[in-house]
Amino acid sequence: MSDTLGKRIRNFRKKRNLSQDELADLIGKTRSNVSSYETDRSAPPSDVLAKLAEIFGTSTDYLLGKTQSSLPADAKDRFVDSLDLGNDDMLEKFDLILDGKVLDKEQFKMAVAFLRTLQQQARK
Repeated sequence: MSDTLGKRIRNFRKKRNLSQDELADLIGKTRSNVSSYETDRSAPPSDVLAKLAEIFGTSTDYLLGKTQSSLPADAKDRFVDSLDLGNDDMLEKFDLILDGKVLDKEQFKMAVAFLRTLQQQARK
């Protein structure tokens, strides 16, 4: 089952370490509005949806579940040739998806630790 609009908004808000009040200020709405969006009790109007996509650095299509890539439409033009998995800021810039699910910070750290172990074993 794919994430709902509300879950995607909540996940992005948490990834950005924003409270509901802080996000509400950024989009010109109330904390109650943000809570309502995150629990799928109501959908944000199109102008608010566009503002959320801009704040989160993603597309409205991703927020709406029309695409599985959270990268904005122009990201292909800006995509890097290599990714530094040791960079702690990487999860702020990219969603890492495995089997259709976004890895959270702890899962990402565990995956990097596993890869480092494999590298060390290969060197021996």
